[in-house]
Amino acid sequence: MGPSLGGVLARLQAFVPAGLRAYAEGIEPRYAGVIGSLREQTRLRRVGEALARAIEEGRPVRLLAARPGEPRRRWWRVDPYFLGFEGGSCYLLGRDAERGAIEVWPLQAVETVRAGRGAFQLPLGLDLEGALAERLRRAGGAGWSVRLRFKKGASLAGVAAFLAEAFGAAQRTGGRGDGELTVRTSDLLGLRRWLVGFGPEAEVLAPRELRMAVAQDLEAALGRYKKSGRRPEG
Repeated sequence: MGPSLGGVLARLQAFVPAGLRAYAEGIEPRYAGVIGSLREQTRLRRVGEALARAIEEGRPVRLLAARPGEPRRRWWRVDPYFLGFEGGSCYLLGRDAERGAIEVWPLQAVETVRAGRGAFQLPLGLDLEGALAERLRRAGGAGWSVRLRFKKGASLAGVAAFLAEAFGAAQRTGGRGDGELTVRTSDLLGLRRWLVGFGPEAEVLAPRELRMAVAQDLEAALGRYKKSGRRPEG
């Protein structure tokens, strides 16, 4: 599978570099719980280990995941071929059983891994690292242009700098003081998860699909709080 699992997971565990985390915390202390949380690191490690076992044993899997550029997850039947590290992120290269095509999934976009039935064999002569790099180039392309608005008081220059490091080219847009930023990224799911941590202090202006997805996440979180608030104490 190319790089050893230990090497991949070690880099995965440092998914948010210490310097970048400290930088983000310096922008706003409340962001620290959103960026590089221990819970997220634990989930990524669990997903990576499950996929590594399936690759080693030649077993298909079912993934609840999203591909690059997709803000929503769905179930996939996959023959997992390779775990690789590109551009600061870990990816799975595998065959989508539904389409019979080789695809790529970011590990941070994989929520659940379930063992499948049967076995698979790697295609003869397939350059795994080359195939991963090529599909990432195709998936990334120009990316999606995402327009965001932050409430007054946010450090827009700092937020833009972090977005550029974590997701893609970012810049301030609109008039002075209106709180708007634009970021171009192929990692819509990762950006979606990051934005939810802001609650009402950040708003997605475009694209509409991402705006609706973030709104649904916030509504679901509010519903959980309301439900727990109705439970009797003790």
